Amino acid sequence: MKYKLKNPDEFNAFLESVGSFADAKGVHPINDDGSVDFEKDMTVSYSEIDDLEFVKYMDEEDAGKWKELRKHFGVL
Repeated sequence: MKYKLKNPDEFNAFLESVGSFADAKGVHPINDDGSVDFEKDMTVSYSEIDDLEFVKYMDEEDAGKWKELRKHFGVL
């Protein structure tokens, strides 16, 4: 099943099941109020993420979004 990202032109996605927002710069936490924390020290780069471990905590929809993002950024 193919999943559509929030804004395919920018390749970003809310990964709500893991409390994260992913974009070209990496993965950012979603705060309790629903805002995204874009602070540099809170951003995790894709190279630091173990895909198999991260995906274990996602629901099916978010896992599909994650795979699309990773393909776009050339790492899957």
